Amino acid sequence: MIIFFLKETNHHTVEKKLKFNPFWNILNFFKHKEIWLFLISFFLLTLSFSMYQWMMPMYLSKHFGIPWNISWFILSWVWVMIVLNQLFLLKRFWLKYFTLKKLFIILNTWLFITFVILSFPLNFAIFLVFFAIIMLFQWPVMPVYQSEVVDFIDKWQRWEIMWVMASLQSMSMFFWPMLSWILIDKNISMFIVAAFIVFINLFITKAIIWKIQH
Repeated sequence: MIIFFLKETNHHTVEKKLKFNPFWNILNFFKHKEIWLFLISFFLLTLSFSMYQWMMPMYLSKHFGIPWNISWFILSWVWVMIVLNQLFLLKRFWLKYFTLKKLFIILNTWLFITFVILSFPLNFAIFLVFFAIIMLFQWPVMPVYQSEVVDFIDKWQRWEIMWVMASLQSMSMFFWPMLSWILIDKNISMFIVAAFIVFINLFITKAIIWKIQH
């Protein structure tokens, strides 16, 4: 009703219309020679996160006998790690003691190591410790990649690249949970698959560092 009766009156101030189909925006940015490596690297990382993130209740139930309601309580601590990273660690630790170039390597390396460790049989307490470590290194990924990629595009495109990165993150959430379900059913560690994805991303990260330095 509001949209129908209250017409837009500030057309004279609108310089560019919003595009509601992100598909073409994603393709256009992947053609951008300065940032396509950033987008591929970011997409691979979000794939590795989606491998386990939405399937943890099933994983905990099958390997540790944890009821699903308790599993969701454990996953609620993910949001605690988000708050810690965004409010305290991002500014007072990550960005204070490390450059963005170093963070690319640090985040990818420790995610790879942690995924490999989680792929082995562990007792529940040790599993929780390393799962918390993943959360610690996962949530700075988005701001770190965003902070670097905006330096390679025009100011008016910055809102678009944020939108594209959010769309890539949503795309990763669509397919990979289904694959994780198959892996869990076949007793194949979803964490070793995630580690393989991050391992590939380490080589892309080195290419990104080279691009930044040159």
